[in-house]
Amino acid sequence: MEEKTHSFISAVEDEFGGRHPDALIGVLRVHKTTQELKESKDIDGAYRRDTHVSRFGYEISFWNSTGMRAAGKRSRPLINDTEGGYNKVLIADLDHPEIVSIIDSGVTGDELDNKIIEADISRRFS
Repeated sequence: MEEKTHSFISAVEDEFGGRHPDALIGVLRVHKTTQELKESKDIDGAYRRDTHVSRFGYEISFWNSTGMRAAGKRSRPLINDTEGGYNKVLIADLDHPEIVSIIDSGVTGDELDNKIIEADISRRFS
């Protein structure tokens, strides 16, 4: 079964400083580095699983509004103005208290990825 691209509505600011308060965002790519641990205390016990995310980046594309999408306009990538120039990859702040809370909540897989991205976008542009 194919997974549908995750989309949500949030404020963003483009590389020109244009603010789009109700942008429709689509997550195009997720880059993450994780370490997974599976251990049991004894032969009769159940495994305890732990996943540690050490780096989390993502790329998104957006329409200024849902109306722009409905009008058939193309989405555009969100470009991040960094010290080294422009970059399409946004790096989530995994030490931010809201994101730490999401990671510690026990959510896993795609749901975890989506929650991290939504929280990071909200933190950056709200």
